[in-house]
Amino acid sequence: MLEVFREVREMSCEEIPRLHSLAGKYFRTKAPRAAFVVSLESNYGNRHEFLIVVPRWYPTVAPAAYSLSHIPGQYNIAHIYAQDGRCCLFEKYGRDWNANECDLVTFVGWTAMWLFCQEFYQRKGYWPARESHKTERRMRSKIYSRKKR
Repeated sequence: MLEVFREVREMSCEEIPRLHSLAGKYFRTKAPRAAFVVSLESNYGNRHEFLIVVPRWYPTVAPAAYSLSHIPGQYNIAHIYAQDGRCCLFEKYGRDWNANECDLVTFVGWTAMWLFCQEFYQRKGYWPARESHKTERRMRSKIYSRKKR
């Protein structure tokens, strides 16, 4: 897991909107403490980049992860918050995030698990982990399938 942090690219908070427009809108008024890009390799051999934004109130408020890479597959991406595009890594409202037990290493590990589940979902059609809310399988449109983010 620690080899993931060797490839971390730190960035200024002004770069956030350039990398992910919804994250830029969400954190425009809530100036983040830090932001960095992590490159993860999935079990299927695909390399994906994630923008991790650490809010000003960290560790009492959990960081946010945004996928910067196109995840190939036939289904719409599951477990993403519609309002700002964050990956849904754990149950909302502080049930899973505990400031005394969780840190950024934990968060990057959860992001890697989300990536595995997402790629599994795209190949097999169901989410392999326990879910707090069910998502419906919806096919991607052909236009969306061709374009890359």
